Amino acid sequence: MQKQLKLLQLFHYLQVFPTVTKCICLMPSSHSLHIALNRVNPEHYQNLRPLRGALNDARLMETLAREAWGFDTSTHFYDDQATTENVLTALRDQAARLQPGDLLLVTYSGHGGLVPDPHWNRRGKDEENDQTWCLYDRQLLDDEIFEAFSEFNTGVRISVISDSCHSGTVTRVEEEAQPDDAALLRQGFLPKELNKDLVTAIYERFYALYDRISGRFKDKSARREPGARVALFAACQDDQCAYDGKEHGRFTLALKGILDQPDAFRSNAAQLFSQLKQIYTYPTPNLFVYGSPDPAFDEAFPFSLRPEPVQTRITAAIPAPATATATAPATATAPSSFYLSVQFEKGQDTEQNIRRIFPAGFRSYTRHAGNDAFIVEIAAGAYDSEWSAILQASEKADALNLTVDMEPARSRACDVVFYPIDGDSKAVGKDAGWLDMWPPVKNKAGLHLGWHLDDDYSQLASARDRVWQGVRDGRLTPLRIAHIDTGYDRYHPAFRQFSHVQHDLARSFLNYEQYPGRTGALDVYFGDGEIQGHGLGTLAQLAGGRVLKEHTQGEFEGIIGYVPFAHVIPMRIAETVVVMDATNFCAAVEYAIEQKCEVITMSMAGKPSAKMAKVINKAYEHGITIVTAAGNSWTEGIRAVTPKTVLYPARFPRVIPACGACQNHKPYDFEAQEIYAEKGNSGIDVMQGNWGPEPAMTYALASYTPNLPWADGEKDMKGHYLHVFKKGGGGTSSATPQIAAAAALWIMEHRAELDQKGYSGTWKQVEAVRQALFQSADKETFPDWKKYYGNGIIKAAKALDVACPDIADEQKADDCESSWWGLSEMAEMLLHRKRSGENTRNSHAALALELQHVLFSDPALFKFSESLDLSQPLGAQMSAELEAALRQSPYASQELKAML
Repeated sequence: MQKQLKLLQLFHYLQVFPTVTKCICLMPSSHSLHIALNRVNPEHYQNLRPLRGALNDARLMETLAREAWGFDTSTHFYDDQATTENVLTALRDQAARLQPGDLLLVTYSGHGGLVPDPHWNRRGKDEENDQTWCLYDRQLLDDEIFEAFSEFNTGVRISVISDSCHSGTVTRVEEEAQPDDAALLRQGFLPKELNKDLVTAIYERFYALYDRISGRFKDKSARREPGARVALFAACQDDQCAYDGKEHGRFTLALKGILDQPDAFRSNAAQLFSQLKQIYTYPTPNLFVYGSPDPAFDEAFPFSLRPEPVQTRITAAIPAPATATATAPATATAPSSFYLSVQFEKGQDTEQNIRRIFPAGFRSYTRHAGNDAFIVEIAAGAYDSEWSAILQASEKADALNLTVDMEPARSRACDVVFYPIDGDSKAVGKDAGWLDMWPPVKNKAGLHLGWHLDDDYSQLASARDRVWQGVRDGRLTPLRIAHIDTGYDRYHPAFRQFSHVQHDLARSFLNYEQYPGRTGALDVYFGDGEIQGHGLGTLAQLAGGRVLKEHTQGEFEGIIGYVPFAHVIPMRIAETVVVMDATNFCAAVEYAIEQKCEVITMSMAGKPSAKMAKVINKAYEHGITIVTAAGNSWTEGIRAVTPKTVLYPARFPRVIPACGACQNHKPYDFEAQEIYAEKGNSGIDVMQGNWGPEPAMTYALASYTPNLPWADGEKDMKGHYLHVFKKGGGGTSSATPQIAAAAALWIMEHRAELDQKGYSGTWKQVEAVRQALFQSADKETFPDWKKYYGNGIIKAAKALDVACPDIADEQKADDCESSWWGLSEMAEMLLHRKRSGENTRNSHAALALELQHVLFSDPALFKFSESLDLSQPLGAQMSAELEAALRQSPYASQELKAML
């Protein structure tokens, strides 16, 4: 016995000082046991509803145990294999095998139940029910699990993860208060509990069985405390309900997010639980530790005997944080992985196919939370660049006759050249005052806050009031608008009165925000590089309700938004306005289609995407008018190298690009304002709007910016808003919701005509909207309107007087996928030059997309991208100078350069 204790002390020492283990040949062993049930025996459980994500939970945990935490062996029991006999036998086997210092991990995902205990008061217990795991054949009582753990040797460590209802102390027992779960049910989550009627029915039918099992534990005084140390991570308290998602349990997903962090291995159970409670706030998770004291175990990472992880990201079909390197040249600080968005044709989306097209560098994949795309992690050193990986994988897909769309996934990364961020960008106005470099301050007009709503400008106030009266009278019906941005603050005063923002339908499409406790499209600060509050600013402009003078520095009281009576659905797709993940954008547009939105407004811009083109085509066919910002450029600093022409998706022919006009009706452009020499010197002071080239302005419109009301969510230490509204809102971000609102108002006013002509819900509705707005736009106050504004500056009230125009079939806008500047033709030419006669479908698309990205990424190529004729094939316009610039570009892959 003395020898055993000394050995145990040695193992404790090794856990506290793990580097010593490298010199010791005898090492502790580890085993993991994974139990999961989507379905149970219908005869015993009376056709209990199946779960969706339990087996995925177990597979995830087993992969983590094996690949990341270095467990020696593992066992799993799924569905009809997860019987009480199999589980208890496996625990007995491990109790006989494991020695002091060894580690057992037990994970359970499935329904949690209750079995009434008629003898509870006589046993001195503090509750009248036993908590259970619902195994296939019957419920396994917490007393049975406790008994099984009591058979383990003193010094064995047991970690338990229980993603089930009533799991707070399922290996023992406690109790807490029950919360309201209605919000989670509305979001589509399924409870993992047996309801009261089912608990009673099962117990009554199988009374003899459960009474016999329960009777074994009548004498509490005879119960032996475990010598092993047990640490239970539970999804909820004993009287709470855990929830099953579409692919995983909410608790498993939240815990995985914590364990996936690089520093997780340096945390003990208490520290991990503290982090977990910050993101998984409802229901209340529980950490329950009991058994023989083991200070070394309590202070070590509870899920591994290894001092460092083997691999913290694992292959699993779950939403997970996705970051990516920029398309800029590699640097010494480049991350070890990059991420690609990969979407196969239906039926081909398997892990096997992912591995087949990425034989080198494949690390993991995750399912995107909002659509069918995979986010694939690739080791950065396996390829020269992201585009090398995409082009090589496209060639393999061609050879395998697979159909796949691939592009970089940039959920969080910032492209230093194309998308620079600085402190001034966190909100559109640096302080509460005007931007004095722009009208109406620059020309000393002395206008009030909200001047842009007046009839001398956008006419949005009078148009709004006219349509709103029709809604009040019952003559008109509000429509749905999708607001795609960085999220919002639902408690801001802008939405307290009269606003109809649909909080219950709000969504975030960022993969790494799909965890328990995260709801809606909330804009919560996550770290550097995030433009916090942008979505709040644009949403308040679009759909803000009544505000008071105290909210606007004493300058304005009344309705602040353009269509507060519309049903607006906020959607969060990025942390910044310019670093867009096309996968998130596509998921948001699909959701807008599903929710029957008729207008989409998005004050964001970025690089082109084939997937983006496809989903815009789909929205167009469903009659959705899409308005997106033309983009902004800067005249000084690192951002002076950003493109100055219309960006994507505004550049697609089925979208309305929103350009900027100032209060003096001149363009939102320093040179056009003839005040370039007197501009500011930082941030928004040197920001101006994008416009051109001429073909990109075919479907463009302008509205007023800057110096507009801008809702601000910044608060002081007491939680009070510092500036409810600022006066310096700007950028084409502020022009976009004005044009979207004008479109929505026109649709509501002319609904009967659209229905009568059969245009509603078709592309002809989009064209009718565009023609009405184009015909009524101001083309008189600024002579060079076509160059800067495309079709003029909106006049919302005047547009309402335009009857629904007749739309002929030939007026249908060009397909977005075919409007690739002739790059598709050039890509085909290059590929056929290299591999004539072979299938090049995927390679063709990938090369065309890379050409687009290079032209929009490399400042040395901006002059070419701004002058190219979109309607003509690029091959015919390829000059020696352009070809040489492409060859020299650090943004072009070696594959592209070789083809040139």
